[in-house]
Amino acid sequence: MTAYGVADLVVLALDSTGAVDERADGSATTVELSETIAFGESLADRVQLLAALSSLTRSGLVEESVDDADRTRYRLTDAGHDRVAELRTELADERVTVFDGTDTIECDLCDVPETVDISVAEALVRRSPSGELLLEAAFDDVVDRVETFDRLTAAFESLTTTNPADSIETDAGQPPSNTTQTVVVTGDAGVGKTTVVEAFVERVRERCADVFVGRSRPGGDAPFEPIEAALDAGDATTPAFDVDTVLETPDAETYRAHRTRLYADVATWLETRAADGPVVLVVEDLQWADSATLDLLAHLHSLLASAPVLLLCTYRGDGVDDVDPLGERVGADADGPTVLPLSPFDRETTATLVEHELGQRGVPAAFTDAVYTVTGGNPLFVVETVAAALEDGSLDPRVDRYPTDTDTLSAPDVVETTIRRRFDRLDDETRELVDVGALVDEPITVETLGALCALSPTRLRDRVDLLVDAGIWRETDGGYRFRSDVLRSGARSALDADRRRDRHREIATLLAADDDPNHARIATHFDRADEAAAALEQYQLAAADAEATYAHDVAAAHYERALSIARDLDRDDDALALLESLGDSYYTRGEFDAADRYFRYVREATDEPDRIRRSYYYQARMHFEQSEYEQTKTFARRGLDVGGDEVTEAVCWLVDYLGSAHMKCGEHEAAVEQFERQRTLAESIDFALSLGRSHQNLANVSRRTGAIEEAVEYGERAVSLLETASADRELARCLNDVALVYRSAGRTDAYVETLERCHDVAEETGNVRARILAKHNLGVAAQSRGDWEDARSYYEDVIDLGERAGDADTVATALWNLGAMDLSVGDAPGAIDGFERALSLVDESEAVEQRTHFHTHLSRAYQLADDVDAARWHVAMGLRLAAEHDLSHLRGASAINAAALERAQGAVDPALEHLQSATSILGSIEDVRTETSLLDQFARTHLAADEPGTAIEYARRAHDVAPEGNRQETIAVEVTLGAALRATGQRAAARDRLETALADASGLSALAEIRARRELARLERDEGNTGHAREHYETGIELAASAGMTLYETQLSDEVAVLDADVAVTDGK
Repeated sequence: MTAYGVADLVVLALDSTGAVDERADGSATTVELSETIAFGESLADRVQLLAALSSLTRSGLVEESVDDADRTRYRLTDAGHDRVAELRTELADERVTVFDGTDTIECDLCDVPETVDISVAEALVRRSPSGELLLEAAFDDVVDRVETFDRLTAAFESLTTTNPADSIETDAGQPPSNTTQTVVVTGDAGVGKTTVVEAFVERVRERCADVFVGRSRPGGDAPFEPIEAALDAGDATTPAFDVDTVLETPDAETYRAHRTRLYADVATWLETRAADGPVVLVVEDLQWADSATLDLLAHLHSLLASAPVLLLCTYRGDGVDDVDPLGERVGADADGPTVLPLSPFDRETTATLVEHELGQRGVPAAFTDAVYTVTGGNPLFVVETVAAALEDGSLDPRVDRYPTDTDTLSAPDVVETTIRRRFDRLDDETRELVDVGALVDEPITVETLGALCALSPTRLRDRVDLLVDAGIWRETDGGYRFRSDVLRSGARSALDADRRRDRHREIATLLAADDDPNHARIATHFDRADEAAAALEQYQLAAADAEATYAHDVAAAHYERALSIARDLDRDDDALALLESLGDSYYTRGEFDAADRYFRYVREATDEPDRIRRSYYYQARMHFEQSEYEQTKTFARRGLDVGGDEVTEAVCWLVDYLGSAHMKCGEHEAAVEQFERQRTLAESIDFALSLGRSHQNLANVSRRTGAIEEAVEYGERAVSLLETASADRELARCLNDVALVYRSAGRTDAYVETLERCHDVAEETGNVRARILAKHNLGVAAQSRGDWEDARSYYEDVIDLGERAGDADTVATALWNLGAMDLSVGDAPGAIDGFERALSLVDESEAVEQRTHFHTHLSRAYQLADDVDAARWHVAMGLRLAAEHDLSHLRGASAINAAALERAQGAVDPALEHLQSATSILGSIEDVRTETSLLDQFARTHLAADEPGTAIEYARRAHDVAPEGNRQETIAVEVTLGAALRATGQRAAARDRLETALADASGLSALAEIRARRELARLERDEGNTGHAREHYETGIELAASAGMTLYETQLSDEVAVLDADVAVTDGK
């Protein structure tokens, strides 16, 4: 049997009469020729094909042209057609026996195209030495992995209820109802993770609304890049990642809130896309993913629990310290991702894979056994071992050459060396593409290759096609990538060190010229090129990029690398700046111990006074935000002791935090001293922001000490100064503080208007703390009006924001106010539960004022529930804390509550003593709400003492000062005034007051309604209308019972008993 060379096979393939697919111009590319003649189980065959085409062109048998895609096309010349005629004459007597899997057909070789739809050239390549041509069914796209596919299918089926007829058939039965929607396919390098995932995605793609695929890379990814790039590749008009607010002067609370919102926005975007059907998001190579990407995936795992979204990841655990980065972030309390481990193939499956790679059945068992022995069944090692044997000629199925000696084959530990040898055989042009592709980021684009390689577009395309056809590269969305990371690693290691550095420098320079440069990737390339100064600059820019997307953990890693480079270069100023940046980054993330360490490093590395002061300021701020006020004072004082009398912005901030810590501890005189000092210092250096802050701080102290008009003056001045300074973030906080001053002054309209402006400014500037405060206080305003739905919505938003920001104090306050609402609408047990939960969140903190406030008012709820012991304990705790910390306004409030408790137990004289004590503590009261409460309690206590004349005097005073707009307080005072009018015999006036109060209280305040009904019952009793009196009592008792207000249920029941006794006596007479 005559053997024909590659050149003869090519001219036969280019002859339209011998090809299966007839072309209009009779031309073909190298890829089309390779497919037509089925020639090229190895890269060497592809190179041989190119060499043959070059020879045919030179000899005049073939001519070249370039198509629109810059690919070379080949066609026969007249001389080439003559050569085809000669070959056909030689082949005229050749016979073959064709086996197609079921039938056996004998025919002339030249008749094969019409008989079994393959070309004459391919038949020449595939026929055996004995003249047999074996044509069996096509191989599957993936060898084995049935169980893995079934489990992936079960996870996909669990996303939504589908028509059984549309379901993919599996051997796993119906998918379990608890199948998680996050699946991680794990295994060693080369075990086939990507192959399995890609094949699975293709099988389900038609049933999905969207499929997104992203990949992590070993160095140089921007934060979230694997996910962001995957989602942005879709056709959505709204981007999944919409980072519209930069963290100016960020803090841990703002950082957490913004990052959590970003996660929620991405989850919502995916949910929206999944409205039309299941969505699959693939993220490959988690072992290289940045921490921000892993955190986002963990959040999506939780946030998308009810959405038809499948998160499908691959992870290679070998050689990586972090065993399960995604599962670790999900946490032990939640259901983790489903992990599907892939193992190497067994002996039988390895044989199937070998046949798959050779494209033929019936490969000798001795050869496949040898392959299994040296590879251990690792699919990549099997593929590369077969490819290496084809390259070196030890394996050649065309002549039945199958090596069985394991020494001839490459063992797994030398696979990379074998790969390098394969690359060493490449011609210079093709090798240049491989070298560049090994170092640039995937996907490898033709544009990038063209910019970095000295090849014409046509030759570049031909070489790319050759690499794809040889199985070194594969085409993917956006370009090309190596078939496996082992191949890519082999290509990288084959480059000598100098050449590798030169290439990295070229790549970095090219990337830096991009309109939207990826600084992290550029930094990595400059770093690997040993361009330290350029790498330092790029790492700093990469850190800034990361911080802009709330990925401060990634930013810290960039700062760390930049710091190492700066130290190597002896660039002390850069190193100090990076230490500060690291401290600030860790502070922003809430990792205060790490931040504290870096700020200490700054002080150890410099003798520059203001830099040292700044480090102390950062630490003071950090401890202040953790409610560690004594530590705050310590660091602020240490900073102020540095550098003598020099005044800088850092000095102003240190004084600010020192005064604020004093204020939080109730040390108001010390606080005022520091804030006045801050004002003087800020004026001396024209530091407008700090000057506005000083007035804002003085307003807060004045409000806390009851000097409300002074507080109004300071607050309005602060707003004006901050507006002039264009300090909108601080203005938002200031507006909230000024709103509270207006509330204390009883200026309800100004209170609400200022809060609404605060909320708007906070939204515009991304000031999460101010948004939280504004929403909370708008909830308080709505609660005061009795707008329960609005108030509850505000408080629930506050709890959500507070939890995102990790702010327990904020969550506690919102829970407290929800409890107060429960008490108003008639749910004392629910209110107590909310109050206790709120107290538990702050009970061990240094937020003394908040704890004191909670104890003081929790006593009132227990009093209504008639739990006297609990009520007394909380009153005592409030009084003790207020006294210990000199919180005069809360001492007064605690004394007022103590008076109410004593009065309810019938102890009128002790109640009056508590009220006199409150009057003495509070002095000249400017807080109208506190004044109203005190006067109202005086009136009620004098009524209990049977002193109606004095009672009505206090009741009228309370009515006159009650804050406008606070309906609950107004109604409570109206009931007290009505009771006093009844006691002084002014029954008509009393009835008018009480009936109005009852109508207003209905649906607004259960407590006020109960009190109004009791007073109306007494009025009816006084006028002899026992039936009407009993109706009011019974309604009041029923309401008190349903509200859990046992105190009033008992008191009203006792009064009914007296009424019944009086009626019985009257009837007896």
